[in-house]
Parts: sequence; structure tokens; C-alpha cells
Amino acid sequence: MRFMSVNEVAETLSVNRTTVSKLIKSGKLHAIKVNTAVRIAEDSLQDFVRKNSINENKDNEEFSTAKSIMKHLGKWDGPREEFDIILKAIKDSRSNAEF
Repeated sequence: MRFMSVNEVAETLSVNRTTVSKLIKSGKLHAIKVNTAVRIAEDSLQDFVRKNSINENKDNEEFSTAKSIMKHLGKWDGPREEFDIILKAIKDSRSNAEF
């Protein structure tokens, strides 16, 4: 797992440090504190970007939800898996769980 500083995240997003700090304080961007240094996991930054994508449409939201469920069930193999396969697995799992 790779961690980034507030400066690195600010540079990556092309914003200033204050904006990154506000995102962290609001809980929109997850960070940890190591001694006095604030660090952001690369995965947290990727999640933030994905959740705040302007181009995210209904299909992507369904895919994101499906992916979350698949991860929870321990059946997610990665981003290349077909959407139909994910949906089928969710439908199959519904018989084993209450929603």
C-alpha cells in the first residue's frame, strides 16, 4: 500500500493544500496521522476520485454497488470482470441472504 502526503495529493488533484485539508476534515477523503504527518492512502484517493467523478452515470453507480457487494462476498476478482457476471452473482447470492 502506498501513502501520499497532503502536498502530493494537492499536486495530483491540481488544488492547494487547504482544499485537501478541508476534504480530509469533512470526511470526504480518508487520511491517517503518523506522528505529526498526515498521509493519504493511494486507494483512498482513487476512491475519492471515483465517487466524485462528473461522468459517473447510473450504470457506473450500479457497477460500483455491485463491485462493493462482490468484494464483501469475497467474489471480486478485479476490474476486468464483466458487469453481467457480477449481476448474476448478486442475484444468486440473494437466495442466500436477506436484503
